[in-house]
Amino acid sequence: MSLWSAFTNLFSKETVSEETYASEAGEAQIALSVELAPNAMWRKLARRWRKALQRYPNSSRILNNLGVAYEQRGLFRAAGESYRKALELAPDDAYIRRNYELFWKAAQERSR
Repeated sequence: MSLWSAFTNLFSKETVSEETYASEAGEAQIALSVELAPNAMWRKLARRWRKALQRYPNSSRILNNLGVAYEQRGLFRAAGESYRKALELAPDDAYIRRNYELFWKAAQERSR
């Protein structure tokens, strides 16, 4: 089974806990992003994260992953908003905090 198939199957699960969904989806997203990035498929990935967010609107991990997808597409305002919301939901999550800080550091460098 390809990574894309595994990732797509995750989104078709009807009954799965938010924690399991976010964890599995996060792992799949990381693996899949390596495969998709060279093919400029971030748009498709962002669409999948938006769909996941409809199921779990308060998932900090899904918001974080959506921020990554937006950032990779150059949609910096949307990325910043996604990272900010993720951090508001999980202020003690070191992974999300790191992504948020790296995003803003890169934003400062882009504005120079």
